[in-house]
Amino acid sequence: MYLNTLQKIWLFSRRPINVKGVKLLDVSTRTASVKLIADTWIDYMDVVKTNDEWKIINVL
Repeated sequence: MYLNTLQKIWLFSRRPINVKGVKLLDVSTRTASVKLIADTWIDYMDVVKTNDEWKIINVL
């Protein structure tokens, strides 16, 4: 579920994204903290669940 959301966000950039891993750092019923590991960077994200869909609200 998280990976699909991330892929949608980066589709507009038209750059290939090679995601090596997604780690759930903290999860509750409506929020989560996620670590995205790609080829050349690492992002930490806060996501929230609204209308049965996860959305990124913050990226560090």
